[in-house]
Amino acid sequence: MYSTISIATLAVAVALVCAHALLYKPKSAALKGDPNTRLGLVRVLVYLGLAAGFLSLIATGFVPTVAGMKLHGWILMAHVGSGPLFIVCLLVSLLIWGETCCLTPSDFSGTYPVEPAPRCYVGQKITFWCGMFLGTVVLISAILPLVWATVAEIQHCLLAIHRYSALALIVAGIVHAYLLLAGRPGVRTVFRAS
Repeated sequence: MYSTISIATLAVAVALVCAHALLYKPKSAALKGDPNTRLGLVRVLVYLGLAAGFLSLIATGFVPTVAGMKLHGWILMAHVGSGPLFIVCLLVSLLIWGETCCLTPSDFSGTYPVEPAPRCYVGQKITFWCGMFLGTVVLISAILPLVWATVAEIQHCLLAIHRYSALALIVAGIVHAYLLLAGRPGVRTVFRAS
């Protein structure tokens, strides 16, 4: 059941991202070297650490689970070993971009200042905070079974929370990465308040 839900959810997320890209044909300021979006070395390292941790967690936890395999042995050790890199980079990204990604009333007014251009738009901010929240849920649901190791019902519940919050985190990561790479045009029209 989880495999079917996971594959369907990821297919819908990728289809929506592709549909948005086709409809709005975004032109990325990040890829053109816009000075407002250039990243320093620390920020690049945080992005690379997040990507490496995220992809290794997907490869060692999500993919085997969707394939119907049990996590044990070296796959489990690789999954557990990838967690700290991801969590540390998630926390550092919260420190670096937390203030920049705070939602403000102007994010939902439908108008954006021309000068200076905002560093993050509302879609990027929403997916950033979804990622932070879901990353916390994934972390807590991974650590709590170690504390309550003797209660099987709680372990099964926490495992289900871990799986589904990880799926939601993957979707949020896909959308956030797309919005970062796609740039500004089209994003604000999707989230415009009426």
